[in-house]
Amino acid sequence: MYFQEYLDVCPAYGWVGAPEFSTRIVSLANGRERRNGNWDQPRHKYAASFQNISHADYIKILTMFMACRGRLHAFRMRDELNYRAVDQQFGVGTGSLETYQLQTVFTVDGFPYGRYVYAIRTITQIRVNGVPTGSYTADLDRGTVSMSAALGAVLEWDGEFDIWVRFDNDDLPFSLDSRNSELGEIVNGSVNLIEVPPPPEGS
Repeated sequence: MYFQEYLDVCPAYGWVGAPEFSTRIVSLANGRERRNGNWDQPRHKYAASFQNISHADYIKILTMFMACRGRLHAFRMRDELNYRAVDQQFGVGTGSLETYQLQTVFTVDGFPYGRYVYAIRTITQIRVNGVPTGSYTADLDRGTVSMSAALGAVLEWDGEFDIWVRFDNDDLPFSLDSRNSELGEIVNGSVNLIEVPPPPEGS
């Protein structure tokens, strides 16, 4: 199950988020390496710390954890370090109706790498050869756009995206550390989150 809700509590500064790849490395006798990538796309991991939050905010975290049954179900999260797409190319027109996966592109030395994005928050604009168009249909949960564009036309998009994540633990250790005259009970803890693929078709 994939929930459209967010973990509606702001984490403390110092939360950590990072993309992760899987690379198989074999050391050769001549000192060189043979490297093979196991994954075409990265998987993001997050460690979100919640410091000095109220008991009411803790209940929000607990509610999401219980509804997700720990690691079982997924929900939306915005990666505060990377959630905007501006002038991002996601395809080239074929002259026929096609379904394209939205992405953000990273280019080094002229070599582009496209990271697929799925949980789309908003599509501000789709452009065909720089000209805005509204002739498309979008699947925001899976990050796809279906449209027809002239052969060789460059397709770009602007917008914002989330990430589908799940809890990476089946337990939720938080502590009651003190009391505050305004907030009441003061609670501290953290959660680990990991990116998951988008919902399957038909779900």
